[in-house]
Amino acid sequence: MIFLYLILFALFAISLRPIGEGKSYNINYCDKNTTDILKGLCIWIVFISHITGYLHILTNLSYLDSLAFTVKPYIRQLLVVPFLFVSGYGVTTALCHRKSYNILKKRCVGTLANFDVAVLFFLLLNLILGNELKLTDTLLAFTAWTSLGNSNWYIFAIIICYFLSWLSFKFFRATWKMIITLCTGILIYTVIMYLSGKGFWWYDTVYAYAFGAIFAFWKPRIESTFQRHYVLTLIVSIAGFGFFYNCPNYFSVPANLTAVFLSAILLLFTMKVRLENKFLAWSGSHLFPLYIYQRIPMILFSSINGGSLMLHHHYIYIVLCFLTTLLIAYFYKYINISIK
Repeated sequence: MIFLYLILFALFAISLRPIGEGKSYNINYCDKNTTDILKGLCIWIVFISHITGYLHILTNLSYLDSLAFTVKPYIRQLLVVPFLFVSGYGVTTALCHRKSYNILKKRCVGTLANFDVAVLFFLLLNLILGNELKLTDTLLAFTAWTSLGNSNWYIFAIIICYFLSWLSFKFFRATWKMIITLCTGILIYTVIMYLSGKGFWWYDTVYAYAFGAIFAFWKPRIESTFQRHYVLTLIVSIAGFGFFYNCPNYFSVPANLTAVFLSAILLLFTMKVRLENKFLAWSGSHLFPLYIYQRIPMILFSSINGGSLMLHHHYIYIVLCFLTTLLIAYFYKYINISIK
């Protein structure tokens, strides 16, 4: 299954384009197409990470297949960093440049409403499969605090980040105080989640959202610094990433700082290349359905005939999950709740 990673990164490699003769930097390094391609790359890494979680029980894997399980721990939670950074950047840009932007209704309520629709599908799937469900866990699943087999921690974290952005803007409008309040709120969130006993993955990348907000608010200044001292900032970013990546993860701080430095590396990378890939761009623009619904075919097809399809034909299982996830994402527009 290591081939899944190789195919994906080959797909990303062929998306790289030169920025153009006579140009020092890609002026569109942070536009929607570029960020969609990065998100598209990462959502398929998420897919591989999730599907290997169902395949870990296999005992008849070849050496190359088993390498996929070796790679997974090194990726950690870094695969969601672009999602968080782009969200922080996009929301803060909107707050700073639009006269009216109802983030509470559009982002918080809208995200939760569409998430709850997905939870209903997972509830139905559990009932069809005859899985026993606790009433409390089922009800809490609609808040993303618990799960019915669906992915939930990221949705909970991003809604909290959206809410903190709204709260900060409500009190301080588009000022530096808004950014400080947002960052403080995210720090408090990490402490609360740590004390709640939730897994570290619930909070160990959320600084990337804060960094996205910081970058959006002070973009001209940060952008100028990055470009005037490109090599130095790249060296510092790589060194910072390497240092904190290898630090003991006390209270999630090193992991969160690793996420920040990775965000900086990605920014510096896209300043020097241009990205063109229709499939990855489409994937990035359909991030929510690809993320939240991909486990439905994984659960469904792993249950067929006692799991024999997955156990004896794991590549067919992977292809079926992949194609079904694409179909769900394509038809998602018919069930999407759009709040304006």
